[in-house]
Amino acid sequence: MQAHRLPPRQGLVWLFAGFGLLKRNPPLLVSLTVIYWELFALLFQVFPWAGTVLMPLALPLITLILANGNRLVAEGRSWPLNPRDLLQGISLQRRPLTQLCGLNLAASALAVLVSTLLLGDSFDNPELLQSDPGHMLLLMGELLLITSPLLLAFWFSPLLVGWEGVPALKALFFSFAACLRNWRAFAVYGLAAVAVAVLAPGLLMALLVILFPDGADIIFSILRVAFLFVLAPALMAGVYLGYRDIFSHD
Repeated sequence: MQAHRLPPRQGLVWLFAGFGLLKRNPPLLVSLTVIYWELFALLFQVFPWAGTVLMPLALPLITLILANGNRLVAEGRSWPLNPRDLLQGISLQRRPLTQLCGLNLAASALAVLVSTLLLGDSFDNPELLQSDPGHMLLLMGELLLITSPLLLAFWFSPLLVGWEGVPALKALFFSFAACLRNWRAFAVYGLAAVAVAVLAPGLLMALLVILFPDGADIIFSILRVAFLFVLAPALMAGVYLGYRDIFSHD
């Protein structure tokens, strides 16, 4: 399977194309994203320990369902849809997808173990993290570095298994290789996503809190809704858009 090498500017294309895709069918993409986030939030609230197991176990399947939704929108399908359309590839590739879910759970457990051994109990000291933001950023950077191989390997692998019928282990390899081959485009996409989803809302919230100090809770709630209904669906579309461009059969 050939993975195309794309220019760095393609990362910006994915970001803007994600908002364009959302604009074409907001009910479908917003509904899928809200269900995704709220399901895991509820899972961790009701079953905290089970959530740490079920989340990585179910993540490949949910990634494929979200990608199916984005692909249907890109193909011009309208709401409402047959639920079976969102489950494309799951029944036909049940065994390799099950293997991929198990591998994701094992890899997540290994990442937690390695992070604990290397970083110790740094994240268990909230007072230190609050008093030293630089130290917190350093820890977050180290954590991202530790987990980046896991993220790259599982970024496209659910789509490769579900849509192309690639075996689980080969899908992990192809996903990792494709991400490395296009690391410049992913770096641009990541920086742009941070700017849009973190920096801009943070600056806006800080400004609004200064202007309306008594409305901090309301402002936070509004920004949270904006994230769930606008930013998150557009950003999550980046998985499908990246796959479409990198693994296109043209």
